[in-house]
Amino acid sequence: MKKQDQTVENMIMQAHYLEALEIESKAQKPLAEMERQDFINTITELKAMIGSLKLTIDTLRQTINSQNATIASLQKSMDRLQSAYDKAVKERDDLNGRMNRSNQETFGSKSLKQSGRGKVVKNDRQKERDDWASKDDNDNNASSASSSADGEIDQTKVKSENLSRSGRNGMKYNRMNAAKTITLETSLEGAPEDMKFIGYKDIEEYTKKSYVECTVFKVAVYEDKFGMRHDFYQPKDEKDTRRPNLNVVPSTHCTPEFLADLIVDHYMLMTPIYRQSIRNILDKLQISSNTNRNWLTQGAELLTPIIRLLKKKLLKVKSILNIDETWTKVRIKFKGDKTKLGRYFKKYVWVLVNKAKQITYFFYDNDENDSRGKRPIQTFLGDFLGTIQSDGYVVYKELTKDNPANEHLMCWAHVRNKFEAVFKACKDADADTFVKLIATLYRVEAECLLNHYTPQQIKKRRQQKDVTKILSLIYKKANGMLANPIRYHYSDMMRKALVYLTSNWEDLIKYRNDGRFTIDNMLAERAVRPFTVKRKNSLFFSSEDGIESALKYHTLIETCKNVGLNVKEYFAYVFSRLIEGEKDYEKLLPSAVAR
Repeated sequence: MKKQDQTVENMIMQAHYLEALEIESKAQKPLAEMERQDFINTITELKAMIGSLKLTIDTLRQTINSQNATIASLQKSMDRLQSAYDKAVKERDDLNGRMNRSNQETFGSKSLKQSGRGKVVKNDRQKERDDWASKDDNDNNASSASSSADGEIDQTKVKSENLSRSGRNGMKYNRMNAAKTITLETSLEGAPEDMKFIGYKDIEEYTKKSYVECTVFKVAVYEDKFGMRHDFYQPKDEKDTRRPNLNVVPSTHCTPEFLADLIVDHYMLMTPIYRQSIRNILDKLQISSNTNRNWLTQGAELLTPIIRLLKKKLLKVKSILNIDETWTKVRIKFKGDKTKLGRYFKKYVWVLVNKAKQITYFFYDNDENDSRGKRPIQTFLGDFLGTIQSDGYVVYKELTKDNPANEHLMCWAHVRNKFEAVFKACKDADADTFVKLIATLYRVEAECLLNHYTPQQIKKRRQQKDVTKILSLIYKKANGMLANPIRYHYSDMMRKALVYLTSNWEDLIKYRNDGRFTIDNMLAERAVRPFTVKRKNSLFFSSEDGIESALKYHTLIETCKNVGLNVKEYFAYVFSRLIEGEKDYEKLLPSAVAR
């Protein structure tokens, strides 16, 4: 029984086991399929994610490449801008250097520029002075005491020797003199009788009277039977020789003396018209500025024949001419320029000096396109045959090329100025050497001047060995420096100065060929300087007629200076003679009046 029960239980257990196996076998297949599907889905998602990441990576790679290209382009732009910046900085420094040199030449060592003055950098001399001033007072006192004890310096203060009157022993004072002297004599009535009369002495008193005097002629007017009017004047004082219009510059109301005074004020003392108007008010003269201008224009017209004669003498055959030019502003009205008064243009004025004839001549050419070109000076010179001395402006060289019969000389002063500018800007020792060598040439010229050498003696002196040696040294040194720029390490300014010297060498040494030649062109440079002062004061000319009139006056003023004439007296004399009807203009030239 027990055995059967065990068999049944075993059978039941076996049946349960088989059923479990069957369930298990049935359940394994769906569970694996689900896991497989989940795995497939995971793989698919990962593939999609990987694809998305690859796309993102490709996009990022393209973005990086694009940014790299942009960076490379920006780097090139930065390099280009840096190069432009460096070039601009170099140009700025060059311009600052030029401006500083210009300020030094114009204003000396101090510039008028206000910016950048907040911080002052002390130089060695200032630092030395400050260090000396900051020393202890006791040390200074001790130093002074020891110096006095040693007897090196006598600390007693005395007047400077040049202020002492004892130095004037045997010298004469320059006596004052006035244009008009009024003497008031004393009466001896009431003088002390108990004293001895010794003599008289002068007590002088000077005063200035500045006013304009107007003479009014009361002229009778009569009308004849035909209706024509006539003037009649007979002075009540028979001794009075004055007559209407006999001492008046034509087309004006001024006398020759008054017009001469206006000319000197305006063209010699460089007083602009508006300042002249103030002067007239102070002199109690009511007159318009246009009247002043008209009077000056009428005076210039009277002088035209004298100017023509001066030009003829200036351009005499085989003359030596020093020539220079300078600019000015002129207002010119063109038809259809849509302005009331016209526009201002930069024009050029030329000056020529004939030292032998003692003539200085100014002229202006009104060509609107060629004011400084070759045509104006070439037209003025015409068939001139002689010698021309000038600076390095190429037009002057072209004049001698077109006419080989003329000889061209260059100016040593311009060469020296170029090396002087280099030395001031760069402290170049070689530039200083050139300046000193050129100064030696000028010492030879000073020797000739002080000893009053004749032209033949001057030529002989210039041909001596010491001058030849100096010139050879200058030329050899300049060529050597140009041939070895790396060795000498000079600036661009120095290079330009050397090129200027060597390229014009033949024209620079021609001054030795004739004792009448000058070593430089300073005759013309000095002659043109008053005109530049006039330009600075008046700023511009309101018309071409105005500049033509001005140049006539400047021509005669500078020529009067050459012959030693009083300019005011000369103009007064010439206008008086012209009013009287003088037609022999040869007698009215400054050189003739000065005799």
